[in-house]
Amino acid sequence: VATFIGKNSVEQIIEADFELVYEISLEVVKRMGTVTKDDASSGEIKAKINGARITLHLSKKEDNTTEITISARKYLLPRLDIAGGVLYQILDKLE
Repeated sequence: VATFIGKNSVEQIIEADFELVYEISLEVVKRMGTVTKDDASSGEIKAKINGARITLHLSKKEDNTTEITISARKYLLPRLDIAGGVLYQILDKLE
């Protein structure tokens, strides 16, 4: 499984059930910062972590996999270091 880093976000396809990935993502974000939006039906979590606005978007894929995209912005600038840190924490909890 590879992590794709774009201009504004990090993405990864995880071999795990959508609901499990969502719950762990929400738990990690709550521990790291303050959740501002939590919508399991759309697979979206928004939060503030270290002064940055974080958006996590999860989507179900085939074969029990889930795609996660995390973007982070602080002072209108992308903060891939923060987005990558959130992804790392989620992957660590999934193992």
